[in-house]
Amino acid sequence: MKFFYSSIFTFFAFATAANAQQLLRGPYQQKKTKNSINIRWRTADSTNATVYYGTSLNNLNLSVTDTTSLSDHDLELKNLQPFTK
Repeated sequence: MKFFYSSIFTFFAFATAANAQQLLRGPYQQKKTKNSINIRWRTADSTNATVYYGTSLNNLNLSVTDTTSLSDHDLELKNLQPFTK
């Protein structure tokens, strides 16, 4: 069964004060369900992470944050509209 989330735009903010993080891997999607998806990526250094997302680039009104300092990130976007295309 395929699920489509192509209309869900994401923006990745790697929060460590004002320092940008080097992206080593990803971002990529995993664990897709009808109403959720996990976004994974790896940074060079351990850091907190936030994913901002929404239905358009001009409306990134939702976010999920992990305050644990990690280099391998895995954030779940929940309560998505089913079968978004």
